[in-house]
Amino acid sequence: MKIKIHKNYEAIFADYLKHSTDVVGLKKGSVWNRYYWVSYFLKWLESEGVTNIEDIQPEHSIKMVAFAAKKFKQATAAGAASAIRTFWLYLRMRGIGHPKLADSVPSVRNRRFKSVPSYLTEADEKKLLKNFDLTSVKGKRDFAATLLLLRAGLRSSEITALTLDDINWKMGTISVSNEKNRRRDVLPLLPEVGKAIADYLRFGRPKTKSRLIFISVRGDEPKPIGRSSISVMVTAELRRCNISVARFGAHLMRRTVASRMIQKGASIKEIADVLRHRDLKTISLYTKINMPLLREISAPWPSALSRGGQ
Repeated sequence: MKIKIHKNYEAIFADYLKHSTDVVGLKKGSVWNRYYWVSYFLKWLESEGVTNIEDIQPEHSIKMVAFAAKKFKQATAAGAASAIRTFWLYLRMRGIGHPKLADSVPSVRNRRFKSVPSYLTEADEKKLLKNFDLTSVKGKRDFAATLLLLRAGLRSSEITALTLDDINWKMGTISVSNEKNRRRDVLPLLPEVGKAIADYLRFGRPKTKSRLIFISVRGDEPKPIGRSSISVMVTAELRRCNISVARFGAHLMRRTVASRMIQKGASIKEIADVLRHRDLKTISLYTKINMPLLREISAPWPSALSRGGQ
């Protein structure tokens, strides 16, 4: 959705978006997020009678974020505040406008860290993987995609972007394009995952000119699957297995990977490396595990054992 902003803002706003792409290195989705929220804010400023950058004051930032916090969910408002702050920082770098604008943007408390993440138990994981019909084309495809989620911790967008050229069968690696930071990561191709992909490519994947690995089985003309198809597939399979979780979708698998690593004593840094997260704060969300699991993976202190035997 395009938001029409005042002509006085157009040039500097276009420069900011170009900077976000060419210098910061953000990809289309992240740039669109900045575009939406900053243009939303600039449009709001126009409704307040402010149509020049030089007239924007710190109190405008405070008022706008307060408005967003009331109108939207906290996570959404937090994202809006972050986008606005980056625009103010860009203006300050260019020496334009009030120098304290970026500092005036309030932080919105994000409650996502209050909830315990959902994940699959080992029993549920085994039940899910046994449920796929490996005699069908769809079953082979979905099984391979699910193993990439569960064993490699890939995002659904990374799976749908995989091409035949991304797999080095000789070296046993898979190259993944990280949409968030425009980086390519080379990951080990685990034998279990490689076997499932090979089975799909040899005996399931429809003939097509596309180099993308995962192809839709619907319709007469084969075409690549969309990223939402992965979450839809995962949700459908979980429900077919009567597996109950707080949240469905493909991201459940990444939380499961993190939870499994925690059970084995992995550090926050190790989990961040496997899931390819730069922000350790994001990983801290995965480490919030409920008490039953903590009791399951925690051992008593030796001193406690000693006292127990007295």
